[in-house]
Formats: sequence, structure tokens, C-alpha cells
Amino acid sequence: GYVVHEPSCAFYPLWPFLIRTYSWIFGGSHFWTGLIFANMFSVIGIFLFHRIVTRLEGEGIANKKRNIIDQGTLTTWFLDLRSARQLGLKTTGHASRGAGSPPSPSASNLYMDAGTIDRDALISEIKMGLYVTELIGFGVNGLNGDYSRGAAGFWIENGELNYPVSEVTIAGNLKDMFLNLTAADDLELRYGVDAPTVRIDGMTVAGT
Repeated sequence: GYVVHEPSCAFYPLWPFLIRTYSWIFGGSHFWTGLIFANMFSVIGIFLFHRIVTRLEGEGIANKKRNIIDQGTLTTWFLDLRSARQLGLKTTGHASRGAGSPPSPSASNLYMDAGTIDRDALISEIKMGLYVTELIGFGVNGLNGDYSRGAAGFWIENGELNYPVSEVTIAGNLKDMFLNLTAADDLELRYGVDAPTVRIDGMTVAGT
């Protein structure tokens, strides 16, 4: 064995070279150069880690981009290993798991393609309708497609937003809703499931 008489430290040859080389960008300060570089590399590391993790779903199956609906045609399902085995199909890599539950099929990074018309133009064509900002409850029948939910938002008259409304119900059928859906061009990818503003013609609005 041996005895270390002086404090030891880790030595990274590239690190002081980077600091000396690029310190001129920060006024020659080695302190600020090292601090900014350290934070920059930390952010890059987190980003790369996130990219690696998101390529694997809850069962360790590599996923890929899929068009769930293409030109109005359903092209695939959301399947994990269990549901795929029950249907005699291959998993689509859509498993999601929680801290205390087994994997189950679920969507992630799902979005609707943006349209070609802006939001204001969509609204300007509506003589009378409802601009929905909040949906309440869950009222979708998976067997016949009937749709009914509580809503709040702004009343539209002659293509303009007028006054706020609440405690109303909007209703329709999923098949008719999809057939009469027009998407705006304002898609923003902020969450795991995203969509642009959409206009659905022919729905029923009820309330006082």
C-alpha cells in the first residue's frame, strides 16, 4: 500500500483545455467558462438520456413513428405484449406502466397533423357555435360512438367570439364528428398528446 500525503483530485485533461480555449468568450474568466460549460453539458446529458428512454416503451420494446390513421383509414392498433398475444398479433410497442400496475396499452407522443387554415379563419366561417375551452366528464360510448360531454367556452356569433358560457352539453357521434372535422394550422407540441384547433360541424349544443 501507500500513503497519500497531499489531497488528491481528479484530473480531466480535456476540461482545462476547453476552459483555457474558450474563456475569451466570457471575458477571460475561467470561473464563468467552467460554470457555463458544466451546465451546458448537464443539459445535453439529460436530453440524450431522455431520447434513449423515450425510444423504449414500458416493456422494453423499441417503438417507432406510426400513422395511426392515414388518409381516413385506421392502419394499426395500440398493443402491448399481452393484448397482442390475445389477438394473435405482434406488439406495436405501446405498453405503458405505472409504479404499482402491470403494463397496459397506451399512447405517447400522439398528435394530429395540422391543417392549412388558421384558427381565426375557421371561426370566421361559423354563424353560430361554441368555442370550447374546457371539457367536463367522460361520455363516449365505445360501442356505438355516441359522444356527450359537459363543456365551457365562448359563444360564437357571425364568426366572432362574443361572451363566455359554461354548464352546457355538447353531443354528437364519433363517426359524424370525424367526417365533419377541419383542423387549423396551429399545432404546438407541448404535451404527450397534442392537436391543433379543430372545427366540428353539426354537433348539438344544449344548456341554459
